[in-house]
Formats: sequence, C-alpha cells, structure tokens
Amino acid sequence: TKTISIKTMIRKATINDLEELCIIEKLCFKEERYSKAFLLHLLESPDVCSLVFEENKRIVGSVIISFHRNTCRIISIAVHPLCRKKGVGKKLLASAEEKAQQLNIKNIVLEVSTKNRDAINFYLSNKYKIDHVIENYYGIGRDAYRMRKNLGELTD
Repeated sequence: TKTISIKTMIRKATINDLEELCIIEKLCFKEERYSKAFLLHLLESPDVCSLVFEENKRIVGSVIISFHRNTCRIISIAVHPLCRKKGVGKKLLASAEEKAQQLNIKNIVLEVSTKNRDAINFYLSNKYKIDHVIENYYGIGRDAYRMRKNLGELTD
C-alpha cells in the first residue's frame, strides 16, 4: 500500500493569495460574499489579520479577523466545500482565538445568518453563544445572529 502524504499549514495570507481567496469566497457564499476589491482592502488593512489553511500548497480555507479595542471580530471564515468536516474550520478558528489571546483580547464576536444551521452548530460546538439577533443584517428579511465567546472564561 502507498502512503499519501498531505502537508498542511496555517499561515498569514498575502496579496498573492487574493485569487485563491476569491475562489473560496465564491464557493462558500452566495449573496453574502465579499468582492475582490474588499478582500484586497482587508489584506492591506493594519487592523485585520487574514490566515489561510494550505493543503499541499493549495488554499482550502481562510479566516479573516479584525481587532478593535478589546474585541476580536471574525469577519469571515470559509472552507472549500470538498474539505469540510475534516477539522479545517476548527483549526482556523483556534488560530484566530490564539491571535486574539496573543494580543490579550478576551472577547470574540461574529455574525452568522440565522438560516445557516451548519455554521451556527459549528460555532456552538466551539463554545460560542448566541448573543442576540440583528434584524435585516444581510438585507430585508435576512437576519443574523451575533455570536460571542469570552476567551477569559477558558480554563485548561
């Protein structure tokens, strides 16, 4: 039997990753996806950290986070549909939380469509809590949950 070696790594995204990030954004999101110009803006912003998950030198997932005062906001987390349910999202989320902890930030927030059951369950399973509903967040009749995790409550 042949052993297939898969090399994975999480690293900071660069402008050179823009095209692959756009592809993943298109595959993961319908109406709520970010434009190429906005993704470029995020990559260039000093208050934003973009991380990518590579598998054999191909980007299969990303997380984009911003920092403001004592809060980290998950702007986007995306995993290629063929690579889901393999721990990629969990590792990206853990990396985002690690970045926040390095900056001594205790609160992480995010918004997720109230209709996106898979994403909601993913966040709940990673100890995020639904804080409140934001009506019309994605447009008329398309609400979001604000979800939150307090890293200060974590004990190992």
